[in-house]
This record gives sequence, C-alpha cells and structure tokens, in this order.
Amino acid sequence: MKPTITIAVPSFNSETYIEEAILSIINQSYPVDNIIVIDDCSNDETVPKVKNMQKSHPDSNLELIRNVNNLGYQRNWNKCLDSARTEFVLLLHADDILISNAVEKHIQFFQEHPSVSLVGGHEDIVDENGVLKKENKSLRSRVYNVGEIYEFILDTLSYIACSTVMFNMKKIKHVGYFEENIMATDELYWPSVLTKYPIAIIGDSLVKRRIHSNQAEYSDFKNKYIEVINSFNKQIEIIPSYEDRIIIRAKIIKILKKKSSSASLRISRILIISGDITLSMRYFLQSIKYYPATLFGKRLWKSVFYLILKYCEYILFGLSIYKPAKMSNQYKV
Repeated sequence: MKPTITIAVPSFNSETYIEEAILSIINQSYPVDNIIVIDDCSNDETVPKVKNMQKSHPDSNLELIRNVNNLGYQRNWNKCLDSARTEFVLLLHADDILISNAVEKHIQFFQEHPSVSLVGGHEDIVDENGVLKKENKSLRSRVYNVGEIYEFILDTLSYIACSTVMFNMKKIKHVGYFEENIMATDELYWPSVLTKYPIAIIGDSLVKRRIHSNQAEYSDFKNKYIEVINSFNKQIEIIPSYEDRIIIRAKIIKILKKKSSSASLRISRILIISGDITLSMRYFLQSIKYYPATLFGKRLWKSVFYLILKYCEYILFGLSIYKPAKMSNQYKV
C-alpha cells in the first residue's frame, strides 16, 4: 500500500519565500497527499500569497490554517505535527526549498528500514536570492540504533537540518513532540527519540536551506540572551542523561561544552559586526566559560580582532554618531 504523506509548512511573515517553498513541494518526484501551511499570525502578505497558490494549484491539496494567537515556532511546529493525518509528515521551513527527489529518497529509506522513526538528511546553503553558497558532498547514510546517543552526538553534535526530517507519526506519537519552552528544541529532541526508536540520516542533501538577515534567530541573539544560554545549558545537562553507558556521559558533556563554546563565539562575532559590543562580550566570556581551551584557538583571537576594530570605530567616530552595521548573512549560526 502506498504510504500517505503530509508536508507541513510553519510560517510567520514569510511573504518573500513562501511561494517557492510550496512549489518545491508540488514539484516533488514522489507526490505528497497533503500540504498544510500553518500561519502564526503573519502581518505581511504571507496569507494572501498562500491563498493565491491554492487557486493556481487546485489539485495540490494545499490547506491553510491560521492561528488565532501567535504560538511561537516551537508550539507551531507541534501544531503542524498534530494537524497531519497521514503516516508520514515532514516540516518544511517557509524559507527553505526541498530538493526535487527528497520525498522519494525519504520513502525509499523508510521502506528499506521499517524500524526507523525519523529520517533526516543534509542541506545545501543558499542566500536570500537562492544563489548556492555551500554544497554538501554526499556522505554515507547511517542508522543510529536505540541508545546510540554518544555515536549520534559525535557525528552530528545533535544537529539535523530540520527541513530534511520526515517523521513516522505512529512511532513519534509514542515519543511525544518538541519541548515548547526552550530554544533549539530540535537539538534536544533527536536524542530523546533515540531512547525509544532508531533514527537515520541520509547521506545526501535533501533541502536548500536559505540564509537571510530576517531570520528570527538574529533578533534572538540580541533580545533573548538568557534563553539562548539556557538552551546550551540544558543540552549539557539533559542529553548525557539519555546515555546508559555511564563512562560515556563525560565524553558527551565535553563534546557539548565545546559545541556551546563554539556557538557562543560565533554569536559574539555576529554581535561585534552589528555593533553590539557589550552583549558580544557576554557571549565571548560565556564561550571561555564553557570551554577554557578556547583561549588557545584561532577563532577566539579572530573575535578579539573584530572587537578591537569595533572599539577603534567607537573611539574614532564617537558613540553619538556611530551606526551599527547590518549583520551579514554569512555569519548565520
């Protein structure tokens, strides 16, 4: 029997890219049964554009659901999963583009590995105009069996490109959905699934992930410092507890601290470039706290160099006339 598939698109102020995202679903080599766009109270032209897509593609089974109140991305992701009524569900971010044979590869992998609860893949990076910036080479596909938390963290740092993940809903409903009160909820979620079911990563790129300055995480770095740090801390605290092999837990903690240090350092550079020196220093110091060996790495001294340059700008041009530079897309974390 042919499996049933829904691709759900959580959206918020996605007018620039939503049509291209939907078209990438409609043009899949393996047709899907339903497309659901769940809009989280957009105040731009997202909803009219989705309605136009419904009219221009009447056979696409494109459904639009509008939230009464803004739920935030975590709760909206869960609503996407809960609204689907098919065997398999994929969440495609509204600014990303599915590669044309992605669904075909997902279904083939599920058929070859029926015990797997979710299948993700790799991503190519494009800019706001769709120009390819980074193309990932094909790697070996891998299935992570129940309990292989360390192996998964070692290979992925608990990162799977969200828009590549297709869920077997029968299994996922036994695990539960994403935590709704934590940032980077996806990176906490994958190891929790591994405590009950195998997960898999296909070695090929399945999505073109778009990098642009309007993404929510840019403002999150500036406005939600405590939440960002809490998400790092929770990974370090929670994920090792999933690992039954006690001797391995310390290794996982070391990996996650190094990861959090690296992420904090990259955020620090973003904020230096945008002109927010004080907050940049907070992330900078947090990076050293997570992993003191960072002091001896080239990345830290690169950040110091940026910091000195910005400080010189303040001295030369004066605080009153200094205008922060726009953040560059290339510094996406």
